[in-house]
Amino acid sequence: MQKLFKQILTSRVYEAAVETSLDEATALSAKLGNRILLKREDQQPVFSFKLRGAYNKIAQLSPDERAQGVIAASAGNHAQGVAYAASKLGIRALIVMPVTTPKIKIEAVQRFGGEVVLFGNHYADAAAHAETLACKNGMVPIHPFDDELVIAGQGTIADELLRQNPGRLCQYRHHRQRPGQDPYPLYGWRSGKRSHQRTFVPLLVPGDPWGAESFPQCHPGQTQYLPLPLSGAWRRFRQGSHRS
Repeated sequence: MQKLFKQILTSRVYEAAVETSLDEATALSAKLGNRILLKREDQQPVFSFKLRGAYNKIAQLSPDERAQGVIAASAGNHAQGVAYAASKLGIRALIVMPVTTPKIKIEAVQRFGGEVVLFGNHYADAAAHAETLACKNGMVPIHPFDDELVIAGQGTIADELLRQNPGRLCQYRHHRQRPGQDPYPLYGWRSGKRSHQRTFVPLLVPGDPWGAESFPQCHPGQTQYLPLPLSGAWRRFRQGSHRS
């Protein structure tokens, strides 16, 4: 844990990403009787926190690894984060996406400089094909969450959060979580954040996947926050509606 905490503090995230603001959702706070803060990850160049982990991993590759290029499987934000990070560092990036990926996401990856290969109907198919291509071409795989440097990059959110809001936080949540759903888009982010919490903030309580009844569980005066990747979702939260 101490190793990961050091990696968070010494990450190279801010060569590409920005420190995002922590804004209060006033209407939602009033409705639920607690102070709800939104971590504005929609302010990142790729409109998602995924850039943090992707860049931190790619920036620390050796010269030989950079020359081989990077490869990732993703149908969304990780793909864009890898493409943007690799382009900024002058590295070739190959992104394997399912054939069912919306055109707008494919074009976003291409706009950020990534080469797109469409394969399979599901993420698992694309991930397996990416692994095959990585072995065949000698490219470096960039996993969306199962990598210490990716986790450390996402963990910089916690460092920002604790500096921006030094009081005790009751819960943290993601706007896409639903009752009974494991929040798969957040593994790397959540792991990095928890390593930071356990070092500095042992009283911070990770939130469960959220239903309408679970948000008001904090005692009055405590704070909850959400990392928010999309500007459309931000507008809905500002209007007091947290259902997307």
